[in-house]
Formats: sequence, structure tokens, C-alpha cells
Amino acid sequence: MPRKAQYRLFQDKQKLIELLGFDTKEAYEQWTKTDRLFLTFWKDFREQWLLPQREKAREGNKKKRSKDATLEEVRRQIVCGEANGRRRYSRDHQHTDPEKEGWTGKDWLAWLLSHLVTSNTNDLDGLFYRKNLTLEERERQMWQVIQRFLADTSDSRKTRSGTRAEALQLLSRPLRHRHRRYNYSTDQTRNQVTVRWWCRGVLEACAERIKEYSPTLRGS
Repeated sequence: MPRKAQYRLFQDKQKLIELLGFDTKEAYEQWTKTDRLFLTFWKDFREQWLLPQREKAREGNKKKRSKDATLEEVRRQIVCGEANGRRRYSRDHQHTDPEKEGWTGKDWLAWLLSHLVTSNTNDLDGLFYRKNLTLEERERQMWQVIQRFLADTSDSRKTRSGTRAEALQLLSRPLRHRHRRYNYSTDQTRNQVTVRWWCRGVLEACAERIKEYSPTLRGS
């Protein structure tokens, strides 16, 4: 697959699954939940860097986001950090390593990419075990996974998800309007709320209650 076609391949989950060589979505999900191959490293990155930085951003201390770094920049970071036997990123780090203090987003991405590629190359159940792939190819594929998880946990998506959850919770309660009871059904698999109403004007009443959340309303 051409490099340009892979640039945002992570946005299409099915294509990503095919690129990684999984037969099913379930196999991919199981791999992402395996501690020694993915989950432990992602959790450390998320809890020690990603979430604290987003909290700082909400407080007004904005910095360049981790997902703004390019693969080439992270590769250079790894090369510099590993030069002369320093093993800045590849050696085993404790969960709370004092040396990680002061690390930048590129440091953390270099650490994450290095460990994910190494673990999935050497482990019997690893994604790249005994596969004839160059280091560049392995890094490129794993980078797509990292970008997928960064997108899935982005602030904007979290906000939309939170807004939808609040709207769904609100709509789950019975609404009385002009002494009549109305029922609502919700579709939680999509970013919208489906409203069923049996009285003229109830849609407006419902919209008035939840307008601060601004979900998409559709009558049926």
C-alpha cells in the first residue's frame, strides 16, 4: 500500500485491521487488550503523559499536542535517544521512573513506539513475530495504531461522547407536558437522539429541556 494511502489509514478501522493482518475485529480487539503487547504501554503513556497534558490544556497551559508529532520526528527522537548505548527509550522503565520527569510528548511517543515494536517483534504472540518486515514497516504499522488510539481518546470526541451520554440520561427520565406522559427511545450507537412523541408540541418541549447539550433531534 502506498505511503500516502497509509497516512490517515487509522481513521478507517477495518482497513487498519487488514493492514495489521488480523482476520477479525475481535482478534484486533483482543490484541489491544493484551498487557504485554499493547495495553500496559498505552496505559502508562495515557496516564503519565496524555491525560495530565490535557488537564493542563483545559487550565489554559496549552502545549503542542502529542498527536501533532510526525512519525519521522519520533523516529529521529528514538535514534538520538538510543545512540551510543544510552537506551533512553528501549530499556525497561519502572512505572514511576524519575528520569521520565521533564519528558516531552516526542519523548513519550518515542518510548511508546519503541516498546510496542520491540514487544510485538520478540513475543511469540506479537504482531510482527517471525514476519519479514523491516523496522520501518513495523514502525509505520504501529504508528497507525497509536494514532487510532489518540484519535479515539481525543478531547473533541470525549466531549461529544460526554454530551451524548448526558442527553441520553436526561431523556431516559419521563417527561410530563400539559399533564401528559411522553416516551423516548434513544439510539446509543450513533451521535444522535431519536425522539418518539405522541402529542403535538412535545418535540419543542423536549428540545427546550436539552438545548444546552445540543444533540441532533429526529422525530419518528
